[in-house]
Amino acid sequence: MNTGVGFLLIVGGIILFPFMKIIALFIARFLSEKISNKVIGGLYYPKNNSIPPPPPEFSDIKAVLIKGETEKALELLLDIYSENKRNFYYIDLLSDIYLDKLNNYESTIKILTIYFNSSNERNSKDITLLMKLVEAYQESGFFEKATKLLEDEEKNKYYTQKDLEAIRKKLAGLSKL
Repeated sequence: MNTGVGFLLIVGGIILFPFMKIIALFIARFLSEKISNKVIGGLYYPKNNSIPPPPPEFSDIKAVLIKGETEKALELLLDIYSENKRNFYYIDLLSDIYLDKLNNYESTIKILTIYFNSSNERNSKDITLLMKLVEAYQESGFFEKATKLLEDEEKNKYYTQKDLEAIRKKLAGLSKL
């Protein structure tokens, strides 16, 4: 190879190298989600994974709960719950109080059943509520209902592969009981 051409290739590579890094970063950042959704059907970038941020009152209620005032926090949550039965943050905290602090499985089942029956669409955090509902069913001795719920939810197209795997593992565990 001619030394002049080799020299130009080396200098050109040195000059273009920073631009190649910028192009590679652009591709990785902006195109990977689109490519992923087309190639593997949204496995890494689920289409419905966004949840709005918690409402402003949420931190006040959590502060009341942290102080140990469970009944007051429950009262505040129930006031808000009556207005919005699809707010993930309130339902999650309300189910935590009923399930973990008060061992009130009947109320846990009631609020979570209303939540899941009000829409077939799921978001990325609904798997948490689903597992709480299954736990409440189990603690109440309703193993058949827990199994049926998981089988129905397994068919829901909005869950990610990771969520579906968790559902299948829970179903396998229930089948051993």
